[in-house]
Amino acid sequence: MCSSDLFLRDLGVRSYVGCGLQTGTGENIGTLCAFHDGPLPDEAQNEDLMHIFASRAAAELERIHADTALQESEASTRAILESAADGIITVDKQGVIETANAAFEEMFNAPADQLVGCTVSKLLRPVGVAEENAGCNEQSGDSLISRFAGERGEVEGIRRDGTTFPMSIAARAIQSGGHRGYTAIVRDITHEHELDKMKTDFISTASHEIRTPLACILSSANILNKHGATKPEVSGKFSKIILDEAERLSRLVNDMLDLSKMDANKTDWKLEYEKPATIVASITGMFEPQAADRGLTITGRL
Repeated sequence: MCSSDLFLRDLGVRSYVGCGLQTGTGENIGTLCAFHDGPLPDEAQNEDLMHIFASRAAAELERIHADTALQESEASTRAILESAADGIITVDKQGVIETANAAFEEMFNAPADQLVGCTVSKLLRPVGVAEENAGCNEQSGDSLISRFAGERGEVEGIRRDGTTFPMSIAARAIQSGGHRGYTAIVRDITHEHELDKMKTDFISTASHEIRTPLACILSSANILNKHGATKPEVSGKFSKIILDEAERLSRLVNDMLDLSKMDANKTDWKLEYEKPATIVASITGMFEPQAADRGLTITGRL
């Protein structure tokens, strides 16, 4: 009875019976109550019946709570994937893309609905496989992804317009119930390839450029060693050449340091004007010691 509860009396409730709600682990999550506008019938006072209802109600509340937690977890995971800078995809055991994040869409200039459902081999291929041989070299199922499971490698990405670009890839096998597949993380490494090419070209050019001033310095030093004492007039001239070529070597070293700054996007370019006559005079003066060693004379006209 609840004659002393004014709120329930105002609602017309004269009696009620309640039973605690507990999860499978024994945690209290609420109370199940049955109200009546008169004295409780005998069957309503049966505690076994109330326990059955309470057990079912608790199980349903626990299921709803678990579903809500799962949805929140999935939403949080999806938000993390969508904000990732790298492309992330999941692939089933047949090699079909199941999900793709925003970064992956951006790499291939295509929305998710045009990527999900595609065989991964239509978007990625091993490095060095020519377009005309792509069909006969296409790897079936998940073999293209599985070969990178647990390690990082490199593949070529293929956009819808046929253009290709280099990508790094790492994958990991996933198993959920009876579902098997892979999660792959990919990154567009076009910029890294361009930097590598620039470094290779620079090293090749620098190797050649370093030999030239070294040869001039050696030739000038040789002339000074032979004739410096007997021909004082050559001392100033060839000493200046040695100094100029040493400065040139110093600039080459600075260029190498600038290359490392370029890699970190911290390069400040300084452009200057120079008179052509000054450039020609510098070049002829650079090779004059070597020409003198061979009994030649270099002149520059502009």
